[in-house]
Amino acid sequence: MLLIHSMENFSNFYLKILEKSKVKNICEIGSEFGGNTKVLLEYVENKGGKLTCIDPNPNKEFLKITSSTENLKFIESVSLNAIDSVENIDAWFIDGDHNWYTVYNELLMIRKKFIMDEKKFLVFVHDVDWPSGYRDMYYNPSSIPKEFLHEHSWDLGTVIDNPNLIDGGFRGNGAFAWAYQFGGKKNGVRSAIIDFLSEEREEIEFMSIPGIFGLGVLFSKKHSFYKEIKKELEPFHNNPFLEKMENNRLKNYLEVIRLQDEISKTRWRDRRTVD
Repeated sequence: MLLIHSMENFSNFYLKILEKSKVKNICEIGSEFGGNTKVLLEYVENKGGKLTCIDPNPNKEFLKITSSTENLKFIESVSLNAIDSVENIDAWFIDGDHNWYTVYNELLMIRKKFIMDEKKFLVFVHDVDWPSGYRDMYYNPSSIPKEFLHEHSWDLGTVIDNPNLIDGGFRGNGAFAWAYQFGGKKNGVRSAIIDFLSEEREEIEFMSIPGIFGLGVLFSKKHSFYKEIKKELEPFHNNPFLEKMENNRLKNYLEVIRLQDEISKTRWRDRRTVD
């Protein structure tokens, strides 16, 4: 695949944090092809722990992983119907439905589990930057209550430095839809995090690493390993050099999409001419 996008690409960062904070049991929301799952599974196996994965539409490649180990529990469900049933988790990875309603409520549900034990609240959230940071993405719009669902398109795409959707750009080709609106209230993954943090009265720390759509890390200021977690993240938090590299990467990828679209249009015109 031309565009690297998996959360596993952040493993050099998060594995150090898991190790230093003595994490044993992990829950992963959204497994896709199982790339990140493999990394997390190897970690918990080495620690004698367990990995719980939640995904409503498991991929065949991911299902192969679940059948080969006793250290992984798979829940085939949307996250908001499954989180309450998951217990004894030391760290959460959120990389499922990239929209405000889902991520905001995932964080609320996870937070409730640590109200009495804030020393273990640790959550990794993917896609906190462009394109999903301030624009909802929907895999299944019917699962979002109407009052939180933005008008959306399955066909149009998004590009950097343009708030409007266009005919082209980064799009789902029927796999997912983009909200027409960019920004505003209750729109996007980072927006969900901001709203969640505004209700926590500064009890939760948030730091983010630019690149590969952005990795956000939320952890309690009362976490047993607060200093260790923060020390690992500080050199990369909102790093301007990484931001420039990510912006360049995305612009190059969008140019490839534009060229591919142009080639497709030319071929279509040529076929019509021949016919």
